Amino acid sequence: MSDRAVRRQIEQYRQRGVWVISSSDGRGYWLTEDPAELACFLREVDARLMAQRYPMLRKALAKARGDSVVLVRQHERHIKKRQVEGQIRL
Repeated sequence: MSDRAVRRQIEQYRQRGVWVISSSDGRGYWLTEDPAELACFLREVDARLMAQRYPMLRKALAKARGDSVVLVRQHERHIKKRQVEGQIRL
């Protein structure tokens, strides 16, 4: 299988709830039932995502515009100056 096909298959397993994890140390992918391994994998993935999203630049832009940045689960929500925290229109 090509690398892309392997990644698609892994994502399909994950969508079905199968714990397929990896590590940046180059060990590849493996199945686990260990919650500690899954937690470690998720922390690593979250750290990679945050590093790629330039969070400091996003916060600087929000501040320059007079907005606030509020962490909401796995993403940031920008609040316009005229809005009050806790009263966000969806």
